[in-house]
Amino acid sequence: MDEVRSRAVIVYLSVGRSPFPHADPEHLAEIFGDEAERLLPYVKELSSEIMTIEIDWSTHTLDSATEMAMTQMRKRHPELSDEAIEALGWSFGYSYF
Repeated sequence: MDEVRSRAVIVYLSVGRSPFPHADPEHLAEIFGDEAERLLPYVKELSSEIMTIEIDWSTHTLDSATEMAMTQMRKRHPELSDEAIEALGWSFGYSYF
């Protein structure tokens, strides 16, 4: 597991700092300093990637679709912690809410 990348996802999506997910590159820079330049494209790509997962809305609820998207991201990105995957799922679910 990559703790730095996982933490970057959590920070970028404002987990624990906002009642709803939102991208916060300024806070990422605050927390990671110069390393944020390298991390920002990575976390942006993950945030975009989860939204490209195809969902058959005729068979899924928001909850089941979010779980499915998180499962796909776990398979695609084993380097991420459960907390980072949950942050991505939170963002995914909120986007469709």
